[in-house]
Amino acid sequence: MSGHKFDLSNLSEGISNMPRRLTRREWMVDHFFYYLQLVSKLGFIAGGIVGYAVWGWIGCVALAIGCLLLGMLIRRSVGLRGPDPFHGWYRRMRERAEGSQAGLLEWMVERLRGNTFTRAKCRAITAAYDTAMAELRLATSREQQQAILKRLDSETKRVSYSD
Repeated sequence: MSGHKFDLSNLSEGISNMPRRLTRREWMVDHFFYYLQLVSKLGFIAGGIVGYAVWGWIGCVALAIGCLLLGMLIRRSVGLRGPDPFHGWYRRMRERAEGSQAGLLEWMVERLRGNTFTRAKCRAITAAYDTAMAELRLATSREQQQAILKRLDSETKRVSYSD
């Protein structure tokens, strides 16, 4: 299921399976989280352009590599694992369920939202993911797969946005 895209239209009020309307604070922090991901993925391009403009080709390469490394650190710190944000996020929930501490940016986003991922929440999310992945292996049609993913999405959001 690596075809999942993370885009702004799937944030906050644009999410069809939200258990409740988000507060303005949650909405703003969800967008901040998205922009952190965007910078982590594309910041090396801006770094390369600025580096070239200031120091030429050496600066381009140096800043592009530096921004690429910074992007990797940002992704790790916000709790994303691997190249696929869908499975990577659930991988991180498993780590948190097993007692891993939140990364700096992950902690900051949770505090700003006013809703932290406790070990119990992470265990519930991981259990829902494991169930969905087992069901997906047995699904025979695209419609079944979509229904399973929609249930996973609903359960994840229900747990994530609960108090």
